[in-house]
Amino acid sequence: MDRVRLWAVCQAVGVAAVLGGLFAALAWPLALTISGLVLLLVGVLLEAGHGLPRPGKGT
Repeated sequence: MDRVRLWAVCQAVGVAAVLGGLFAALAWPLALTISGLVLLLVGVLLEAGHGLPRPGKGT
């Protein structure tokens, strides 16, 4: 492998590593935020009477 091709491979791997790191850093908080919002919405709907009875209210 000549030096130009080696340089190109190193650049491609470096860019992929940086983008992968950014994606990993941004994806987990976003996924946790979305799942948290979904859980809050489900809790609000259940509390509003669209699902299970509220705790402590009996049947």
